[in-house]
Amino acid sequence: LYRSHPFHRLPMAPVLTTFIVGMASVIPVLLVYRLIPPLRGQGLLSSVLVAPFVEEAIKLAAFWLTARRLGYPTLVDSLDYAILFGVLGVGFAVYEDFWYIFGSTYSSWMAGDPDRFYEVFRWITLARSFPGHILFNATAGFMIGEAVGKASSLGRVRGSLAALLAAVVMHALFNL
Repeated sequence: LYRSHPFHRLPMAPVLTTFIVGMASVIPVLLVYRLIPPLRGQGLLSSVLVAPFVEEAIKLAAFWLTARRLGYPTLVDSLDYAILFGVLGVGFAVYEDFWYIFGSTYSSWMAGDPDRFYEVFRWITLARSFPGHILFNATAGFMIGEAVGKASSLGRVRGSLAALLAAVVMHALFNL
């Protein structure tokens, strides 16, 4: 992502800051699930409807706060927003993927069953290898970048809601 902008390189400090914000975005997601236990369900409904909305809404809020702080000259065009929101998605995914991998393999590891451990480990790492959060957030970031260029605040709000909706729908389809 860092090298993907065809016209200029984003400064490393904002890229790393956004990555760390992405990792830290896991904390409010976990807090929401702890404070509102019914949201933490294990069924298909939770993974397709609730989790995508909660995660994408929190990441969008974190990105908006980060983007406002960074501002010009770091964020010049829509591609800058796409790249930085994609980087935020990488940070979130790193933490979430390790959470899933270690959580899924813990019981077979503790039981001392190496065959089951390797089977679960292979399955979960394959399942988590698709760069979902990067794609959801890079797409939403591009839409946000386009919305920022709108003259009216209503246009910016509509663009941000469209970006959230796009990220939630992509995330829900991925989870499905």
